[in-house]
Amino acid sequence: MSKTTITIKVSSAGARCGNSASITVNDTEIGFGNYTRGLNVAVFDQATGQVISGATFDTFIAGNADSFAYFIDTLVIGQIVAIAVLDDASASLFSDPAIAERVNKALESIGSIKYPNLQFQNSWALIGQKGTQPGSAAEEVSGNSAVSVTRAFEVEPINTPRLGVGATSVSSLHQGEVEITLNGTNISLEGGYQPGLNVAVFDEAKGTLLTSHAFDVAENATAADAFVQLISSLPTGRIVAVVMKGESNNPIPDSVKKACATLGSLKVYYLYHKGIWAMVGAKGKSVGSAIENLDNGSQFYAGDYAFLIGTGVSVRSWEVLEVTVPTPTPTPTPTPTATPTAPAQDVPRPRIDYYLVAKHSGKVLDVAGASTRNAANVIQFENRGNDNQKWQLQEAGDGYYYLVSKHSGKILDVAGASTENAANVIQFENRGNDNQKWQLQEAGDGYYYLVSKHSGKVLNVADNSTENAANVIQFENRGNDNQKWRFKLV
Repeated sequence: MSKTTITIKVSSAGARCGNSASITVNDTEIGFGNYTRGLNVAVFDQATGQVISGATFDTFIAGNADSFAYFIDTLVIGQIVAIAVLDDASASLFSDPAIAERVNKALESIGSIKYPNLQFQNSWALIGQKGTQPGSAAEEVSGNSAVSVTRAFEVEPINTPRLGVGATSVSSLHQGEVEITLNGTNISLEGGYQPGLNVAVFDEAKGTLLTSHAFDVAENATAADAFVQLISSLPTGRIVAVVMKGESNNPIPDSVKKACATLGSLKVYYLYHKGIWAMVGAKGKSVGSAIENLDNGSQFYAGDYAFLIGTGVSVRSWEVLEVTVPTPTPTPTPTPTATPTAPAQDVPRPRIDYYLVAKHSGKVLDVAGASTRNAANVIQFENRGNDNQKWQLQEAGDGYYYLVSKHSGKILDVAGASTENAANVIQFENRGNDNQKWQLQEAGDGYYYLVSKHSGKVLNVADNSTENAANVIQFENRGNDNQKWRFKLV
């Protein structure tokens, strides 16, 4: 596929310098929605140049700096990050000694070195990449004028339809309104936005709104049960936006939190009963993969201090629509007998949980002992439905993928970057190396070879063993069934 160049531009004007912000690609606004006080962050895929997610962090308010650091920490190596400050971002960004070092490291991990220069109501614009050296980002800070930075990237564009979903959560003390947006347009919930969790469900193939409703889950047990039932009934891949409106005197029930976890939420477990929270996720995503943000600060402010609260929390997610292109029906040709064919298989999709089933044994790819440590061994084992047997594809560019273990978040890795036959396969933290990138090559009957980018060798069950705990290695492709894997939906 031919490459093209895109130019990302970030503009920022602090409160003293005009009070504006924007992020554009090739001079076109990315559809971020409302820029708000603090850090306005957008994330782009480094291979395709497509915007993936966005969030706002009102770091004028204490506590939101930690949410920002967490957001940056969870990004994939190589992803492009754009930050535009509106009004002020400095007041509480570095003020808490307990998290200041984490914030510093997060900013340095995307190439920033000018962040120590940021002062009250300054302008700050940055374009960096996760996992790059400090000083590599394009950035400008000023207390006297608006600033802008531009940076060009060579990408392989893909023309897949996108679904842009936004979610904004506020309490009664915040400025602004609770809303869920579809491609920038506010959607109307059935019955209107109400206290509690406001939910919208979207079709992942058509990009259309399927249903929407408000559930006062903290105050009404029947509403909590109805919410859980709705989420439980959704098929894998369905896109869901959830926003909290108002502040409750009661905590969210554990059953509701567990249901949200099946959409990829992690932060719901840290939501205080008077906090606010916004999330865009999808059914079947691994915990922590949802685009989400929360602010528990509203419980500490009231009355005359409401101006401190700001505009709530917002997230944006641009999802690739899984559009099914119908295959033309050929003109039937009479034949004496029909030749049996294997059933059609879905093409594996990123960010969906799968078991990887070895053709020769029927056993699945497994992280031994459910270990979460680096260098834990990878084996085959009978399918017991455990998270250490579930994997997600994550785009790595150039047609390659990372294979992410659901239980640990670590990825499939050829130990020591060896190019030899029988080199061991392990899990390891994502460092963006070629020995962690895999290409799917069709092997027939719905199976695939998993080809390591650095060596060209394939994922292989050692010695063609059908036993539990048989080791998994890389080996030259010989077309054997112990080298063929099927992606089975969880």
